[in-house]
Amino acid sequence: MSSDHHQKAPRHHHVSKKMKALAKKSEESKHLRCSDCQRKISQKNLFRVSRYCVDCTSTSRMTIVCLECCVNYHNGHELLTEDSLHHNQLRTLTDLRKLRTKILDTSEEFDSRCEDIRSSGMEICGSLMAEKQTLLTYTLASIDDVIRRIESAPILFPPVLRTIKDEQSHNFGMLEKLGVQLEKSLISRKNTKPTSLTFIENMNESDLGCPVQSKGAGPSLNRSLSIRQSRVSLRGDRDDSLFHESIASLVRLMHQHPMCLQLDFHHSTVSSKDTVEQRKQKIMSCAHAATCMLEMDTQVSMLPIFADVLLNCFYQLNRLSKNKFVGDDKKAFRRVDIWKQVQTSYTELFGITAKHFPSHHPERVDILDDLAYLCHLYSDVADQGTVTICLIEAARARASDPTGLSEIEQQRTQERLELIDEHLTECRRLQKLLELRKTSKTKRRGGLKRLFGGCFMPQERVNESLVY
Repeated sequence: MSSDHHQKAPRHHHVSKKMKALAKKSEESKHLRCSDCQRKISQKNLFRVSRYCVDCTSTSRMTIVCLECCVNYHNGHELLTEDSLHHNQLRTLTDLRKLRTKILDTSEEFDSRCEDIRSSGMEICGSLMAEKQTLLTYTLASIDDVIRRIESAPILFPPVLRTIKDEQSHNFGMLEKLGVQLEKSLISRKNTKPTSLTFIENMNESDLGCPVQSKGAGPSLNRSLSIRQSRVSLRGDRDDSLFHESIASLVRLMHQHPMCLQLDFHHSTVSSKDTVEQRKQKIMSCAHAATCMLEMDTQVSMLPIFADVLLNCFYQLNRLSKNKFVGDDKKAFRRVDIWKQVQTSYTELFGITAKHFPSHHPERVDILDDLAYLCHLYSDVADQGTVTICLIEAARARASDPTGLSEIEQQRTQERLELIDEHLTECRRLQKLLELRKTSKTKRRGGLKRLFGGCFMPQERVNESLVY
């Protein structure tokens, strides 16, 4: 009997501290908190008692502020209600659908240009056709995916929507750039290929070991436009295939350069098994080697490949250096060190580009767009001098006479300049926000020191201050 009673006795389970912490965290996850006063805000009454502050948000995280803090700390800021956020989301959907229509129209125009070229007895580069089809397939899949995400999401905040629009605009810009090349081939003489088409065929023939003989003189300098394989933002953060493809192309075309062996070595050692620091060091070595290969007598047709390599390198380095944790390794590259390499690389690249192209030329504006894009990515360490140079170059491009450019080239330049303005505006906004945060932290620490300083005064000073 006693044994049965012993078996039926209730067991007292001990709840560990870790389980209690998880339970508390799960309970608190039902509520959001004001970013200033940390007051709990129920999700049911989220936008009745709070607002979303555009000016004080630098990431895609949901940053909300209660109405009291809106009055005390966010007076004059752009505060959005739930209706405003939904309206912004619907407007982004409309813009993306219009952009998708433009993508299809550009693809149809590309195909019609191909038929015109074939009917005139000219040949089309096979790699250009393959690149167009690959880019079109990926662009349509990407824009359809983000449209579905936006339609199914309850609320997406402005930073997320802005990033999505920028990525899709770069996709469309690349596809439009391929169409520009076909437009140029139509106005060229028969059996005379534009520089970019000849350049791609030379790259393909170099893989087979067959030299290509030019049948005629190349076109004028202002008709030489770059063909980028793709923008870095076309693919996900974990996909580094563009980085490998761009360096492989540069190694194939510049194999006679003394620094090419070093670039090929560093590139070949990059492995998926590397730690973050090892990968950063190897990619930094690739960027340094590619910069050393830039010379004032570098061929104009090679500049797009160099620009592609540098952009992909620094995009990967930005992704790897986003983690704020800094280890004990003193040799680890910080974001400041990466930005110094950005300055060095683009000083060389932009100097060569400025030697060959005027301010308004799309080739020069493209590289300026890359630099402005990097200023946006590295806004936490970007120096004011580089941002100011980008602003001056953009203003110079607008003020210069676009004589010699076709309407398509002028439109493309104008679109790039608008993207440059967006990147630089966002960079300066993030820098001001970072400075504001540093100032507020300093004031809070000073206030705490004054508040509690008297409690920790040395005994000698306390005795001296006593008045009898």
